[in-house]
Amino acid sequence: MNALIRKELREYFLYPIGYIFMSIFCALSAFFFFSSTIVQNTSNISSFFQTLFMVIILLTPILTMRLFSEEYKLHTDQLLFCSPTTILEIVLGKYFSALIMFIITTSINLIYVIVICLFAKISISLIVGCLLGTTLLGAALISIGMFVSSRTESQIISAFGSFAIFLIFVFIDAISQYVPFNWLKSFMGSLAIMPKYSNLISGILNISDILYFISIIVIFVFLTVQTLEKKRWN
Repeated sequence: MNALIRKELREYFLYPIGYIFMSIFCALSAFFFFSSTIVQNTSNISSFFQTLFMVIILLTPILTMRLFSEEYKLHTDQLLFCSPTTILEIVLGKYFSALIMFIITTSINLIYVIVICLFAKISISLIVGCLLGTTLLGAALISIGMFVSSRTESQIISAFGSFAIFLIFVFIDAISQYVPFNWLKSFMGSLAIMPKYSNLISGILNISDILYFISIIVIFVFLTVQTLEKKRWN
């Protein structure tokens, strides 16, 4: 699995995808940090991390669209299936490579947090919540994007399919308001990703919110494994 992670990380830098993701994220995060904190003359880092929500939603498909789609297109997936590595190890190798790339890129947020801490006193729980919320959000979205990538050989379809599912998780709370059944409305509302992220970046470290993101990761990693197992035997 370690060899697969290293291979995938190298490919992020051999192809433009890695550089595109890093450059766009760094440019947008710098712009929003300047506009939401420097211009506003505030030390409220929650507002900055709130703006990063849609940035992550928009850019994560760039990281995940090639994970399995490219293997299918180049017919190198058979090499993976014939290797001594298990399907679970293949999936986790792909997943962790994208996650590491995400963490490396978003680590620029540490610089912004340090800058604010130099001029204002910020609670540790708020700092931890903002950094943890960003990481968990990215980790959950990567698992969803990886699953979509395992379902198609088209990177374009993978990217747009991932983005569509992301939007469902974003707007499902608003959609639930039009559902006539209270139990279904409550269930749909509990699936909304924005309230959990908002709690974390506000410094509210609820175990239930953390478990929500972990559950998404586990579910979509499991679904990806099942997809590859089916494809392997077919």
